[in-house]
Amino acid sequence: LVMARFLDTGTDHLVRALCTSHLVALVLTAKKDRLSALCGAFTAAIGTACGLVYLQGGSVEAMDRAVNTMVGNLTGIICDGAKGTCALKIYSSVEAAAISSRLALKGISPSDESGIVGKDALQSFSYLTQISHEGMEQTDRTILAIMMGKQELCTR
Repeated sequence: LVMARFLDTGTDHLVRALCTSHLVALVLTAKKDRLSALCGAFTAAIGTACGLVYLQGGSVEAMDRAVNTMVGNLTGIICDGAKGTCALKIYSSVEAAAISSRLALKGISPSDESGIVGKDALQSFSYLTQISHEGMEQTDRTILAIMMGKQELCTR
């Protein structure tokens, strides 16, 4: 909303940008496991990056670049159930979304030869899904073990 006010966009354009943001985030959320160690603020911020690109008149290709930058930058932020640190993760993710959208609009993004970055958003989503399903299984168990250990300490 702040960006829309700054750009003085019309209501229709703002609504389309918000829908773009939400739809991208929903697609990613649907692809993750129901309980995933992958931070929800991160996946939501990928949608935010796409919405910001749209809001500023960017193309689908620019959205691909924004997604690839987000995936290359912040994949690995985990949800540890600590609600107090969620604000920090949200801040980091939203800041990265703003940076990713600006870079994308300038035609800048990581190469698909870089780590887990795909050739486009869909391939990056596929890699992110694979990480969420296969790569985070042990992370889920480890986080749960840590939290259960803390709970045992508190009940003693």
